[in-house]
Amino acid sequence: MNTFKRTNTLQKAFLAVWGNMMMPPEEEEKLNKIFESMDTDRNGVLTENEVREAVKIGSLPDYFVGLLSEVDTNGDGQIDLTEFRTAAQNSAKAFNEKNIEKAFKMFDKDGDGSISKAELNKYF
Repeated sequence: MNTFKRTNTLQKAFLAVWGNMMMPPEEEEKLNKIFESMDTDRNGVLTENEVREAVKIGSLPDYFVGLLSEVDTNGDGQIDLTEFRTAAQNSAKAFNEKNIEKAFKMFDKDGDGSISKAELNKYF
């Protein structure tokens, strides 16, 4: 998660696609369980207080509190499961040729071999 803040927009878009459409089921299940354990009021989102509590009990590293605004990609002040999985996944596993090609094809809606700003904006 520490590298998430330094990740550029295209990389974040790729990680969002990989983390929410292409992630191996066992990794997805693991992250879902972590998220659910942190979501103490069971409303499907993490508040700043829930994140701080997770840091306090050791479920998240300390620096995650400083990443809240980066992880909260839709700007609603909360972290939903999609945002959490995007930030928490192992980007080293995600960034391989096969996954990058799959993600590229998903972004390239018109199939012209390039990703336009409009196509990328559909994910943000």
